[in-house]
Amino acid sequence: MEHWYSYLYCYGVGGLIFATGLFLGLKNRVLKLERQRDRMILFALLGAYFYYAVVHGVWNYLAIASR
Repeated sequence: MEHWYSYLYCYGVGGLIFATGLFLGLKNRVLKLERQRDRMILFALLGAYFYYAVVHGVWNYLAIASR
């Protein structure tokens, strides 16, 4: 499990910072969900975050499993 601490920290703390930024952007109306372009940007940001987290997790798993 100790191999996963840095991964969990990266996406846990980084995810909180990322979510805070998205929340503030939505609260201050920088991203307006009424606009289709802004919804696409929001979904692209969320999709990229989770896609990268999955790819990074698989990469870590393969590195640990190959030991």
